[in-house]
Amino acid sequence: MAKKKYDLFGNVMEHGKITMGTMGVIGITGKLAERMPTSGAGTASNIMGSMDTMKVIPTVHSAGIAMGSLSMLGDVEKQARKKRR
Repeated sequence: MAKKKYDLFGNVMEHGKITMGTMGVIGITGKLAERMPTSGAGTASNIMGSMDTMKVIPTVHSAGIAMGSLSMLGDVEKQARKKRR
């Protein structure tokens, strides 16, 4: 079974979609929270505080891209060693 090639461009494009989606969701939620009637102290801040955890998603995804790139670099090194033999 052939090893699947690492697609750096595809992963970077996917990362852009994830980042833009996260920013969009946080922005829309922030606007909705501003327009919500405040029935208590800090309803909007509670909503936005819970949305802060979404900011971690692009960071985790970009770390995966970095690890994949390092793995790809290792594969290139192995191919170069095979060619020298």
